[in-house]
Amino acid sequence: MMRSDSARPAHSPPAFEQLLRRSRPLIAVAFLMIASADATGGYAILLVAAITIAIGECFHTAALMPLVADLAPASLRGRYMATMALSWWVGLALAHTLGTQALAMAPAVTFVACAAVAAGAGLSLLRLERHLPQATRLTPFAVPPASAPR
Repeated sequence: MMRSDSARPAHSPPAFEQLLRRSRPLIAVAFLMIASADATGGYAILLVAAITIAIGECFHTAALMPLVADLAPASLRGRYMATMALSWWVGLALAHTLGTQALAMAPAVTFVACAAVAAGAGLSLLRLERHLPQATRLTPFAVPPASAPR
């Protein structure tokens, strides 16, 4: 359901979009803090970075789940939501096990590989946005003027 004056779904208030826009810089700042924590020797920096990442993830999830619900056909909405939740939990379960073993074998390679995967995921998301229906995009786009009937 669309509002006539906007390109976003009717249930997406402007504050919702602001949360999504704020999550990206928060997570980026947190990762920079983590990278500099070793140089400054700061446990406090790591703690603040972890809290910042958690807040960014909260903003991200608040935008992600309604997007999944909007993209899912009505008859499959439950399955789409369950698949999204399962993918998060599988990632959380495997990250600790596999990440610890990878760090034990080659720490530098592990971080470079993680950075490459994150960059690839970011690029794929930029490409994916072009294929989303206009009604589900949060990125503003120009609305063509309505043509008058003759």
